[in-house]
Amino acid sequence: MNHFIVASQAVANLLTQNQLSSFEQIWESELPWFEPPNHRRNGWSGVSKHQLHTPSGNHINIFIKRQENHNTFSFHHPIAGIPTFSREFNNLKRLYHIGIGVPQPLLYAERNHCGNKQAVLITKALDGYCSLESWYQRYPKATFTIREKLLGSLAACLRTFHNHHLVHNCLYPKHIFVTNAENPEHFQVCLIDLEKTKRVFNAKKRCHHDLQRFIRHADIMPEPDIQCFMERYQLVDSRSTTFVQVKSIQTTEAVTL
Repeated sequence: MNHFIVASQAVANLLTQNQLSSFEQIWESELPWFEPPNHRRNGWSGVSKHQLHTPSGNHINIFIKRQENHNTFSFHHPIAGIPTFSREFNNLKRLYHIGIGVPQPLLYAERNHCGNKQAVLITKALDGYCSLESWYQRYPKATFTIREKLLGSLAACLRTFHNHHLVHNCLYPKHIFVTNAENPEHFQVCLIDLEKTKRVFNAKKRCHHDLQRFIRHADIMPEPDIQCFMERYQLVDSRSTTFVQVKSIQTTEAVTL
């Protein structure tokens, strides 16, 4: 079965203006790889960065992901599996609409072609952000007051994420993006690499699994910062987190360009 889902009519119009309105056009685009394609799961997966040009003469940076026979297996799909982008797209939709920072999903499509399962995913680039890992490298002289502000925003984001019964399963500092500035008025936090994210209902498991992995790979963060983050995570009032009904990604107001 083939699928082609666009976030809104405005996005569909913009993709048409940039000759990316069909699966074939997206799949056959001759774009350089942003990083070398990943060959595993008996298939491959790669990412390209591209610019969409608007009628007003501006541009929007996007990432175009393409994969073939790069599937994941589940209880509902134990034999053929489903494209890993399918799970990532569904997670992006869920998190975007409950207010957790993620790349805005613009398009997802899949098809069976000559016996191969192909999928494409287009997201809006996180302009103005850098990974948490990069932030500590770029701003080594940031004061603890500034870092404390960053860590508070990070703790609030992850506590909200876990309060929605979600576990990231790949929570490394390189997969957490934050405002790319030393001392902004407010730090924004976004999560990426969501293909392994899933819902679980064991609170201890969903929190500890992610936090232990994060701390284990947060070598670039000083020990006082780790302690500050954990204290802020514990102090976030879970009662302030409300469940928001997820809207359809196909509504015209789903994505702001």
